[in-house]
Amino acid sequence: MAAIAVVSIISALVTVAYATDQSGTPAVTVCGLLANPKNYVGHRVRLQATLAANEEFWAFTYDSCQPKPEEVGGKHPLIQPSFANVPRVLNSSFGKKLNKILRRKHQARVTIVGVFDDPGTFFGHQLCCRYRFDVSDVVAVEQVREKSQNIIPTWRNGSREKMCGVGTYHDALDLAFKNANLGPGDILVTVQVLPSFQNEYALVLKRVDSEIALMRVTFQHQLWTRLGPPLATPNTRQRCLELAMSAKSEAIKLPVSAEETEQMWKTFINTSLDTDSCPRRHKTCANFKDGTDFVIETRGVPPLVLFDIAGIKGIKSENSALLDWVYALVQTAKNARPN
Repeated sequence: MAAIAVVSIISALVTVAYATDQSGTPAVTVCGLLANPKNYVGHRVRLQATLAANEEFWAFTYDSCQPKPEEVGGKHPLIQPSFANVPRVLNSSFGKKLNKILRRKHQARVTIVGVFDDPGTFFGHQLCCRYRFDVSDVVAVEQVREKSQNIIPTWRNGSREKMCGVGTYHDALDLAFKNANLGPGDILVTVQVLPSFQNEYALVLKRVDSEIALMRVTFQHQLWTRLGPPLATPNTRQRCLELAMSAKSEAIKLPVSAEETEQMWKTFINTSLDTDSCPRRHKTCANFKDGTDFVIETRGVPPLVLFDIAGIKGIKSENSALLDWVYALVQTAKNARPN
């Protein structure tokens, strides 16, 4: 989750486990790297793979590997590519071609060269990844021609997924939060708070009789990790929804005065809900791999998604007034001490 940005998952070719190109650079697959990671750490290698783009994180997947790589500390040892040290790569002709294909097709075949690295701990979006591939060169880019390749779903397209993807994750969040015991009352607005490295939670304004209450729903365990995470583990959509139904959560009424909650609700209904599709730097969508997403749900409009841009200079929010309201709501909840 996330943060809302162009992100990617790389699915490895497994037809060649180890070879050498004309320059003498070893050619490996993701399966080969994960089978013997210590043999490749710190070494420059050539990797041919399928790069798919969605809105969550970058990682190499290993769904084709047999046998499956062993989990590390109960988590999946994903490999994340990094272009951070070589911006020239993305500005090259191949980099521009890659960006163009990903925007239209959401995936591309690439041949890349770089150094395999072991940071020693999990990192990245939702602590998704265990290893890093520092890309130094993009050698080739082409469209994926195989009909069997699945396009990674975009935000909230879970109903079309057979396997557990990003859309199913957000559907699972909705299901888990709605399954929480909030007691009687009419829900006015829900704000899901989805940080990269902490448990998801929701803040709910609901009307109970003549007053408005502020509730906080917190998961016992991060749902993203509990589901696999999505895109990395071959769970079905149905399995992920079942896991969401069984997710343990705690719903607490926060000690906030009726006057304050009434004012928060009044401010919300007087705030425009016209929201851009992404945060922007000038006129261009700003991409973030990690951070906090806010998902605002209220009657009569589709879910609204805002990215937390606090402390980030030069970025315009999808909806600045609504984001300020979310910040105020979150701060009110933090200041409140449950009875």
